[in-house]
Amino acid sequence: MNPGERTRFKLQAGAVALATVLTASYASPSSTSEPQVDSRAFVRETMRTSEERGRLTYVWWIPEELWVSIIDQPTPLPDDQLGAFVELLHPYTIVAAGVVLPGSKGKMTFVDRNTLRQAVVLVDSSGRKYGPLPDDKVPPAALHLPDMFRVALTAIVGDMGQNIHFLFFPALAVSGARIADPYVQGEFSVRIGDDEFKWKTPLNALLPPKFCPKDGEEFPGSWSYCPWHGFKLTGTKPEE
Repeated sequence: MNPGERTRFKLQAGAVALATVLTASYASPSSTSEPQVDSRAFVRETMRTSEERGRLTYVWWIPEELWVSIIDQPTPLPDDQLGAFVELLHPYTIVAAGVVLPGSKGKMTFVDRNTLRQAVVLVDSSGRKYGPLPDDKVPPAALHLPDMFRVALTAIVGDMGQNIHFLFFPALAVSGARIADPYVQGEFSVRIGDDEFKWKTPLNALLPPKFCPKDGEEFPGSWSYCPWHGFKLTGTKPEE
């Protein structure tokens, strides 16, 4: 395993460990039960990495719904406080990103936040680009929220956690629709220089599975039809 692979593995392992804690009590609003979120699947669907041009670039999209779930546990907030928190986050798409550069004697160096901000854009499904919002356009309470992620990741992955930068973008496209909605069919991307990282939604990790009504085979929650029988998938497994 080369240094880049070791770094990427360490980052993903740390993200999985953190996501395991953060998603432990996450419940999908589309289900009346409390489905267990597969933390590895969640990280796989929301984190992107690249090792092009001799550097490791990583981007982690953290949906609003997960932030809300985190703040509402383990003791649920009163409705008015939870509503205020949702109102605080709702205007933003939050992305964590970082770039690791090779250094001498295997020592890693990191791209600083200001340099990263100048190189990154969020691209909606129509191709429209959005730059990170200036810090003075984001409430201090929202800016400080990612500190819980940074502290936890630093404890797991060391200096890399300190050099993960949280960037705030608009939540809504010009059309008025959310740019990144984990429950609605769509797509978006993040570009950092020449690197592009793409997502397609909805996220299967946050959806309950679906089943073929003919033989009960299980499929990801974002699928609509059984590829083998052509039947529309359902949310309940047929009785044998």
